[in-house]
Amino acid sequence: MKKPAFILISLFMLFPSDIWAQDDVDLFGYWKYYSDVENALYKHFCGKAFEQLDARKAQIEKLNTKNEWLARQREVRKKLLEIIGPFPERTPLNARITGVVEKDDYRIELLLYESMPGYYVDGAIYIPKGLKRKAPAVFYACGHSVEGFKVGIYQYIMINLVKKGFVVFTIDPMGQGERYQYWDPEAGKPRFPIPDHEHSYAGAQCLLAGYSIARYFIWDMIRGIDYLETRKEVDPGRIGVTGRSGGGNLTAYMGAVDDRVLAAAPECYITGYEYIYKSIGPQCAEQNLFGMIGAGLDHADFIEARAPRPTLIIGTTRDFFSMQGTRESYVEAKRMYEIMGAGDLLTFVTDDTVHRSTKKNREAMYAFFQKYLDNPGSPEDIDVEVPGPESLQVTSTGQIVTALKGESVYSLNKKIIEKQVRALEKARNDPGKHLAGLRAQVAGISGFAYPENFSQAVFSGRYVKPGYILEKYLIPGSGDYMLPAVLLKPRQ
Repeated sequence: MKKPAFILISLFMLFPSDIWAQDDVDLFGYWKYYSDVENALYKHFCGKAFEQLDARKAQIEKLNTKNEWLARQREVRKKLLEIIGPFPERTPLNARITGVVEKDDYRIELLLYESMPGYYVDGAIYIPKGLKRKAPAVFYACGHSVEGFKVGIYQYIMINLVKKGFVVFTIDPMGQGERYQYWDPEAGKPRFPIPDHEHSYAGAQCLLAGYSIARYFIWDMIRGIDYLETRKEVDPGRIGVTGRSGGGNLTAYMGAVDDRVLAAAPECYITGYEYIYKSIGPQCAEQNLFGMIGAGLDHADFIEARAPRPTLIIGTTRDFFSMQGTRESYVEAKRMYEIMGAGDLLTFVTDDTVHRSTKKNREAMYAFFQKYLDNPGSPEDIDVEVPGPESLQVTSTGQIVTALKGESVYSLNKKIIEKQVRALEKARNDPGKHLAGLRAQVAGISGFAYPENFSQAVFSGRYVKPGYILEKYLIPGSGDYMLPAVLLKPRQ
């Protein structure tokens, strides 16, 4: 039997506007079950993700011995590096100090380095005065703030740490502070209202090339640790990373992929993809690693990838990153730590508030680093004077894009795309070989699976007019959703 053919056409282009005035072409209002049709495609994708996450849970439940957990850890780390990478080669940092802010008991050195040739990163290093020996260092990863590392609460935390004897290092992530890449020089402000938009705008370009923009965020931090290792004040064997929100995300990444991170304290980030998708939905581009869920990975894997090194998960009960997911990830990772005989090295602290920093959580973080980076002292959160943003300006203009020009995520990704296009053109020189596997490649990349059965369309109403008949249908899609369709037939 010949399969029916469907022609999908744009009704708005082909039919006069008076049809819409006289005919009710709403296909979903009658059907209560389909009343949230605007979420149908989202729920379809969530359903696919939940199936993959359930398969992961089933694998985790089978792990009962140290060797089984270690085998999974090796596989997780391998997958993470494949998903994020490949990282660029290490090239000269060309680091230079652009300014110094002197305080009574510490100083701030403002600096620039190149994580890749011509790709500039601005930051600051806070150094306690009167050091008698090499000190432990804490890399503070910034959240999605317009001012980058200059935000008052970040400064408050970093100065508390430096006053407790830590060297503290921080940078502006791409799209924040002095690293806006979509900058309007005439208006003197970024083209996008918040950093998340810039991250995702550039991130979409990277996704077209088949990787996540997280690669650049992580590489900037890896090279930042490279810089820390060059400093005579720093003990490279005692390095910690912390940060909140987007900084918690980067802390989780770094703790999982860089073995130099002895102690990691991600704050207001760790949860689980199931609860992210059921609540706020996917976040901006660098927080979504390309193909991660399909590879059988979840937030708990960021913690398990670094076991049994010291880790503190910090959360708040009313955070938009679901606390239910935080608790479940902690319980899962805790089981691994305990099986490895290191249950006390994974800890969890929470406070009853929204997505923010609190005194209780800060003091838990200070105590954590004091213990595991061997820098004893009081964990009291003390009132400190915070320098103004203008005193922390690193570049001459306040923006790398105007002061130094250089590379951007766009220009770096463009080179990758051009390389891919050249490879594609070379493959097309042998059309037979190229076309042979093309259909399978398209299906694999798109995730398309041809339906085995075509379900019955649902009739939803008819209008009979002098010149035509209009019929409404709901046609089953490739997932658990319905597609609206209108069939117009001439009366004669």
